[in-house]
Amino acid sequence: MSTKYLIRNASIITVWRSLGIVSGAVLDAIILAHFGLGPETDALFASLAIPLLIASALDLQTPKILIPVLTRCSEDEGDQASCDLIKVLLGTFALILGSMVLLLSVFARFLMRLQAPGFQVEALHIGVRLFLILIWLAFFQGLAPILQSFLFARHRYLVPALSKLSTTIPAIIFVGLYHKQLGIYSVALGFLVGSVFQLMLLARSEEHTSELQSHHD
Repeated sequence: MSTKYLIRNASIITVWRSLGIVSGAVLDAIILAHFGLGPETDALFASLAIPLLIASALDLQTPKILIPVLTRCSEDEGDQASCDLIKVLLGTFALILGSMVLLLSVFARFLMRLQAPGFQVEALHIGVRLFLILIWLAFFQGLAPILQSFLFARHRYLVPALSKLSTTIPAIIFVGLYHKQLGIYSVALGFLVGSVFQLMLLARSEEHTSELQSHHD
């Protein structure tokens, strides 16, 4: 690969990921502007801890493992083999993550008490209800790195670089539209809407990339 190619794609990733970080800060500012500091926002941030921890760990580690595997698979067995591998991985991870989400949902009240033992009863109730929504971030954001890895292995950098932005922008819009009707729950649902949109965008890009490769072959 040429130095110009590497610099260009590194710049794409850096710029769009930086904008994603900025959009995340904007979303936090909007949450505080609408709901202030209080039991509801405390409950929100406490209920986000476990889902984001799981999603962040998968986002960090999955590409390190999958990109070399997918690259080697394409070189040894062809591009169709790597596409088939992605489908198997998505199905397997969906089953594992779905089971984990359901299990954690059963222990939602215990986990919230463990994270925030000083919560008042009402804040604890809010935190549990928020957790039952937000834990699904672990599912949707846990699947996203698999598709990102596929696209990176195919030298498709733009859509993976947009992942943070494609999560936060829909969340910002949703919170802006529905914060009065739904209260703090608009934030949890906004995060969920953003995560679903991110996964759909990655899935569509993966499908398009696979089709192009199929036509090329």
